[in-house]
Amino acid sequence: MFSTVNVIFYPKRKVVKQPKKSIIYARITLDGKRAEFSTGKQIELSRWDADNCRVRGKGPEILVLNRFFDTLKAKCISIYDELVRTGEYVDADTVKNIFLGKGQKQYLILEIFQDHNDEMESLVGKEYSAGTLQRYKAAKSHISDYIAHKYQKKDYPLKKIDYEFIMDRAVNVYHLRRMKVSSANQVHEIDSFWW
Repeated sequence: MFSTVNVIFYPKRKVVKQPKKSIIYARITLDGKRAEFSTGKQIELSRWDADNCRVRGKGPEILVLNRFFDTLKAKCISIYDELVRTGEYVDADTVKNIFLGKGQKQYLILEIFQDHNDEMESLVGKEYSAGTLQRYKAAKSHISDYIAHKYQKKDYPLKKIDYEFIMDRAVNVYHLRRMKVSSANQVHEIDSFWW
């Protein structure tokens, strides 16, 4: 699934106390969701070209400002491209936070599941059997396949789990469990059904 990303700039008039000046904000839009932040640059409102999201004029100061906006936009798009390339979860807030250097820890389902399974493995023979560990590993594998199939991602953010995710996954599990696996042919049938 492809997403569309856009970065625009606009003046926010209410922020500056001087009536003729404004701070320029950046707005990242990704799949209809927005994230905004201040660029820290102020300009006179009469110099702002709203159609092109740039400062009007040709002086050296204007060229530097417009180059700054071009660089900021390119950096945001580069962050988006890198997240997509690595299969990470991406939204407008994530791009903004990375750009601003906010190291917000994002908990991912499979990452947490792997931590759990590693802990379980250390307790095999003490508190848990090898069969219990094997079932947890199989569950993680099924969820991994589901995320790859449904979202084309390597992992999925924990904060994004919602009713739809749970119910869609439950329906898939129900259909898989209805098919009893008692031979290699039936395993192949399940694989065919899954994909």
